[in-house]
Amino acid sequence: MLKEILKKFFILHDVKGVIIIRENGEIIERINSGIHYDDTFMKAVSLLMVGSKATADDFGHSPISMVFMEFSEYFVLLLPLKEEFFLLIIAENSANIGQITYEMKKNKEDITALL
Repeated sequence: MLKEILKKFFILHDVKGVIIIRENGEIIERINSGIHYDDTFMKAVSLLMVGSKATADDFGHSPISMVFMEFSEYFVLLLPLKEEFFLLIIAENSANIGQITYEMKKNKEDITALL
């Protein structure tokens, strides 16, 4: 069921990876298309999640609503789901970031219910 929800993101243009990940880097579910990510990448994402939480604490304990990182060919969107779970989207820079963030927020509750 979780995988079915994640597949919805591939309808969006240039989405290359959708991952449910724990804060410790453990992958709960993933689907990718045309992109390879290794353990080093996943460890870097895990550090990003921990760093984002620490930054939020510095801003008066405000919860993180989303983290965005852009690279030369791709961008990464990270959405906290609940406690230590996150939704990670990897897309090409030509993707429509507004459409992706809308779909992330729209499907957040359904994904969270399955964790």
